[in-house]
Amino acid sequence: MTAAITTHELRRSFGDNVAVDGVDLSVEPGEIYGFLGPNGAGKSTTVKMLCTLLTPTSGTATVAGFDVATQASDIRLRIGVALQESSIDGKQTGRELLHLQGRLYGLSKKNITQRMDEVIGLVNIGDAIDDRVESYSGGMKRRLDLDETEQEWVESYFHDKMLPFVQPVLLVKDMVRPFLNNAQLFLTPHRWRPLYEKTRSAVGIFPSSVGEKWRNSTPSTCA
Repeated sequence: MTAAITTHELRRSFGDNVAVDGVDLSVEPGEIYGFLGPNGAGKSTTVKMLCTLLTPTSGTATVAGFDVATQASDIRLRIGVALQESSIDGKQTGRELLHLQGRLYGLSKKNITQRMDEVIGLVNIGDAIDDRVESYSGGMKRRLDLDETEQEWVESYFHDKMLPFVQPVLLVKDMVRPFLNNAQLFLTPHRWRPLYEKTRSAVGIFPSSVGEKWRNSTPSTCA
């Protein structure tokens, strides 16, 4: 089976500051994989490189078989991304935003209509789906942001620090599992342990001090 996401000696520097130093990983289709490490360790920077929002300084990375440095457009058509800072438009309603997302992914009006009820059920914010997003609570905005990323043809999901607003186990059980199929999910949560233990995920450990190296692990071996 071909790995869905791979990196080899992936690095990113900002001037003299090395933000990511030598990340090696391989994520299989359907696997849930999480990043662990202190603030500033490079978790979000690595996610941004995999989502083609940052170009690696050196090393290689592929997503869905495409190179992040040279085939960014192909990758963007195959991933769903919910980053730490939500970028949804507060002047639109939740329903309008979900409809727009479907159009941006190239769905027909018929397919959008067929899919809308299912997606709204997963967002689970009741009649507020027809209110302007600017009136939503933080948690409601994040649930909507999550659902915008979760489309059945997406091959990899990337969620960055979602858990202050969404309970970790419910995130996977109610909102992500129905769409995983052959897709993956990257998480960089603050409150990681309940999620990774429940889902038996693999994790990547970022160094917490000078001299430590990146390593792959499992929740049972993490303190």
